[in-house]
Amino acid sequence: MCPVVLLALLCSLLLLLLEVVAALSVAFNPMRVEKLKQGNLARVSFSAPALEPRFFSVASDNPYVASVTDLNVTETGAFVNGTFTVKGNFLGHAKVRVVANGTESNEFLPVSVVRKQSRLSLIFTVSVAVLVSLNYINMGCALDMEVVKDVLRRPIGPVVGFFSQYLAMPLVSVTVLHSRCSIQALVVRKCIMRVWLNPAAAVHCSLTGEAADD
Repeated sequence: MCPVVLLALLCSLLLLLLEVVAALSVAFNPMRVEKLKQGNLARVSFSAPALEPRFFSVASDNPYVASVTDLNVTETGAFVNGTFTVKGNFLGHAKVRVVANGTESNEFLPVSVVRKQSRLSLIFTVSVAVLVSLNYINMGCALDMEVVKDVLRRPIGPVVGFFSQYLAMPLVSVTVLHSRCSIQALVVRKCIMRVWLNPAAAVHCSLTGEAADD
């Protein structure tokens, strides 16, 4: 093996090992923040090994969705414990990481923000539920069971509707599509043959022009 290639492989392996060693390991509690409502706050704690110099910060990859405030860090022996507050700003997902001395942690805190249910949305949901219930009641009152029994005995209408919607219409659509594509391909072939036999006719050849008339 070429010594230059071997040296390059060794350097790559050394850089990879340095990156693994320099990586920061963090444990979050809770491990994830799910369904955080807009405008609400969630308190999160974390634990990480103490590094020199001791400079910790917390960053969100999408502050528009979730932002981080009120970071407090305390050192207890070989570990550093900290707490911070996550605020839900808008619907979506975000990842919160701890940064120590410019090195981001491998672990991240997943945050999902949902819409906060307002009084207006609750009124709308209840109104729709009441209207749908009344509609079902009206339909039940208007039903004539004798007519329903006659339709079930001779289900000509439902069978025709089912056949038309789920069998006839898809087959007709596919047939029309294939026939149209075949016609266009035939027109293109005629144009190519015409231009090949008579290059002067290239100006007059088009998909909807003389070639289609032939």
